[in-house]
Amino acid sequence: MLDLLILNISYVALRLFVASPFIYFLKRYINYYLAVLIFSQISFLYDAVFFYNYFDVPNIDIFNVLYTNIIRTVRVIAAWSLISWLNKYFNWNISVIIGSEITFLFDYYIFKYFS
Repeated sequence: MLDLLILNISYVALRLFVASPFIYFLKRYINYYLAVLIFSQISFLYDAVFFYNYFDVPNIDIFNVLYTNIIRTVRVIAAWSLISWLNKYFNWNISVIIGSEITFLFDYYIFKYFS
């Protein structure tokens, strides 16, 4: 259980200290959702390493990885839409933390059941 807590902390920290500034910076120059799409592919690689190791997946099937990536990309767009909506009521960083905690649960189950 402690390993899951550490995973959660690193997950939220990535969103807060890497994804958030990346998207916040890019949205000045490109569409917000295009910035989210670009970062979703980068973060999928990061999350795959952590979750595939956490669940100790012995053989990684490329079709399952692509399927998981598609599902997760849709989830990422929905998550950053939630963060954008939360940003109307909270500051940017609080919105990212709340959105990250909510979506951590979704990612946990996506990787657990679709990989």
